Amino acid sequence: MFVRRFVLTVALLAALSGCASVPIGSLVQLARTDVMTTDLAELRAALWLPAELRPLPDTARLAVIVKREGQPDETLDLALIASDDPTDIAAFPPSSGHYLVYRLGADDRARLDAVRSAILADRRPGSMTFAVGIREFCRTGVIPSGPLYASSYIRTSEIGAFVPLIERFDLRSDPQLAAAFDAVAPC
Repeated sequence: MFVRRFVLTVALLAALSGCASVPIGSLVQLARTDVMTTDLAELRAALWLPAELRPLPDTARLAVIVKREGQPDETLDLALIASDDPTDIAAFPPSSGHYLVYRLGADDRARLDAVRSAILADRRPGSMTFAVGIREFCRTGVIPSGPLYASSYIRTSEIGAFVPLIERFDLRSDPQLAAAFDAVAPC
């Protein structure tokens, strides 16, 4: 039987996942989520970014990595769409940066649901991991020196509210990310 494990990591620009840890309180809430049955129409990923960084259009992605015993890993690359639901952004307090909330479109929800159905039918042990990423940014002004913090959140149908995945991760603490800021073009 497929192990119903929900692991969600966040990648910004390239490889943020693995560089920060999920708060313990969030792990408790995430344990209530079953990735195989969660309502994909309610799934939301959110990022808080400094005001100086903006994602370029159509660069938010959800990578779904499926690992099954005896088979090579399978990665499904899905587009994330900016949520147009005003209650999504209203869930966050005002800040000096900006919150971005994303959802899956209908076609990609159907693709992910087909993968979930195939996994359930297969019944091999395995796991499913999600990685949220923004592939390209532009800058709205001068990117300040010093720490450059970002945070990520998720909301599932089981949880019903946004829970933090990574809070105040210094993007400059990752050498690859820090080097990439020199090349970020103006918006």
